[in-house]
Amino acid sequence: MEPQDKVVLIVDDEADIRNFLADLLGECGYRCSWAENGRTALAQVDALRPDLVLLDIMMPGMSGIEVLRQIRERTDLDPAVVMISCLSHPNTTLRALDEGADHFVMKPFRVAELTETVRHALEVREAGRARSRQAAPLQPGA
Repeated sequence: MEPQDKVVLIVDDEADIRNFLADLLGECGYRCSWAENGRTALAQVDALRPDLVLLDIMMPGMSGIEVLRQIRERTDLDPAVVMISCLSHPNTTLRALDEGADHFVMKPFRVAELTETVRHALEVREAGRARSRQAAPLQPGA
C-alpha cells in the first residue's frame, strides 16, 4: 500500500489545522482534500470515497460524532476514521470509538504520532478488506 494511492479527507473547522494537516500528509505522499464542516464533509465522502477521514469532533452545526455516525450508516462506504479533538474526557473517546472510529488522537498532537496513526489505520482497514474479499462466497457465474 503506497500513500500516493490513498485519499485522505481532512475535516476541521479551523483553517490553520486543515492546512497544516494537508501539508503534512501531502508531504507523506497522501492525496488530501478537506472540508470545513460536517455537511461538506459528507458530500466529500460521497464524491471522493476517501480511504481515510481525519475528523475533528468539535465543529459548528454538525459534530464530528454525527458525521462519523452518518459515514458508518452508508453501507457502501468503509473509510478508516481517525478522530481528532482537544477534548480529553474519556467519555468523548469512548463515544467516538462506539460510533465506529478507528483511532482517536488528542490535540495538540505530535507529528510522528499522527502520521503513524494514519498509516496504521489505513493498513488495518486494508487488511480487513482483504480478509473480506477472501471470505466472500463465489457468486454464481463468476
